[in-house]
Amino acid sequence: MKRNIPYDTGKVKIGSLYTPPPPRMDEFDEQIQEALLGIHSWKHTFLRNALLYIFSVIGVLGFLLMWTWARGAIINA
Repeated sequence: MKRNIPYDTGKVKIGSLYTPPPPRMDEFDEQIQEALLGIHSWKHTFLRNALLYIFSVIGVLGFLLMWTWARGAIINA
């Protein structure tokens, strides 16, 4: 990290309170900051919700299939 050394005129240190602006963050830096702050990215939230929806539909269809098979076995017995 570069240390900000003010210009010393002998009487006054010019620029002693000035700090240059930080460089612009790229996408990777934003992901790191969101992870450290505990913020969930919309991409990951959307993916998680989509997968949860798909597995819920598959689970309900599997339950209905098993229920139909079990009812058919009981009725035919």
